[in-house]
Formats: sequence, C-alpha cells, structure tokens
Amino acid sequence: LDKIGGSANEKNQPLKDFCRSFDLIDIFRFLHPCLKKYTWKRKTPAVACRLDYWLVSSTCRSNVSEAGHYPGIRSDHNAVFIDLYTKKIPKGNGIWKLNVSHLNDPTYKQEVEKIIIDTKTEFKSKKPDLIWEMCKIKIKEFSISWSKQKAKERNSLEKSLLSKLEGIEEDINENLDTQLLAEYDSTKKQLEKIYEDRAKGEQIRAKTIHITEGEKPSKYFLNLEKKKQAQNCVT
Repeated sequence: LDKIGGSANEKNQPLKDFCRSFDLIDIFRFLHPCLKKYTWKRKTPAVACRLDYWLVSSTCRSNVSEAGHYPGIRSDHNAVFIDLYTKKIPKGNGIWKLNVSHLNDPTYKQEVEKIIIDTKTEFKSKKPDLIWEMCKIKIKEFSISWSKQKAKERNSLEKSLLSKLEGIEEDINENLDTQLLAEYDSTKKQLEKIYEDRAKGEQIRAKTIHITEGEKPSKYFLNLEKKKQAQNCVT
C-alpha cells in the first residue's frame, strides 16, 4: 500500500521497532487502513512511496479527527497533516493594510488615478486638505474591494489546482506513469507561484525592518505575521 514501483522496501524495520518501543502508531494508516497514498514521487525511474508520517501515541489517537497530506511546495515530498479535536476561539478582524503589490497592476493604478480625478472634481470648491482626505477614503474603499476580489480569484485558482493535483495523484496511485508525473510537477509549479506571492504579502504585513530587496520569504516572516495578527485582532 505504501509503495509502487522500484524494489521492495526492507529498510523500515527500525521504524517499526521504534514505534513498538514507544507505543506509537502511524495515524494515517490507522484511519485509512486500505488507502493507497504516496508522499514522494520520482519520474526516472518511476517510483512512488509514502515516506512521511505523523506518529501518534496510541492513547491520543482518539484526539485525531483526520490525517493526510497535500502537495509540498519547493520539495519533492508532500506535506503531511493531522487535524485534532480542539475548541475553536472566534476572533475579530485585524488591521487592514494595503497590499503594495497592487501598485504593479496597471489596471489598479488607472482606477486609483480616476478616483483622484473624480474626487478633485466633486470637491473642487473645498479646501485641499479635505480633498486629500476624501481621496484617501475613496482609495481605501476601492482598494479593500479590489483586494477581496483578487483574493477570491487567487483562492479559486488555488482550489482548482489542488483539486487537479489530487486527481492526478489518484491516477498515479493506480498507474505510475511518467506523463502523469510530469503533469503533476507542472501543476505543482503553478501552485508554488501562488504560495510564493502569498508569502511576499506575509513579509509586507510582518512590518519588519529586516525585509530587504530580493530576500526570500521564510518561516521567520510567516511566524512574525501570525504574532502581529494575534496582537491586532479584536475578540
């Protein structure tokens, strides 16, 4: 169930002994005893294996609602996950910040320029400082709407790509074909681009002086963004 293609795997006995010694279970296989899923794939020669696990104490298995994996980003291994039964705490909205990457979009800039012109015309008899304040209000309202629409489009594309990857994975599970593996890699690269753009946004919202031109997104920025979001949320 855990391997297709290549030679038989006889190197996992130490892992089995380790689990037996510490009373651990492979929670994915416990929840899905007959499901064929693989977390690592290679095109040449064609091989797929389930090499990545969540090992859980047998006394805690009732706290796990689901276990599985999804395509890993910038890795030839999938990311494995478990869902736990926990109490969810609702939270309010955080502080809104402009995603400055919109400034690279010609359509967005044209719309902002139009808002400025229309606002100056509408309030031409008012003082310049009032006109400027009204411009900022209208630009903010438009930017929030624009950001929501872009996020909706990005999320829709992300779901579509994830669904496509899952479909390809199902086909690979039944037929380890090099053409399917190539299509899997191509689709995965499209998904990686979405995650890379999202990580850049995390950098911006992290509001840190350590961001420099060309610096890659990292776990540091993602964790910093989570910390600031928790501080900004109103519950």
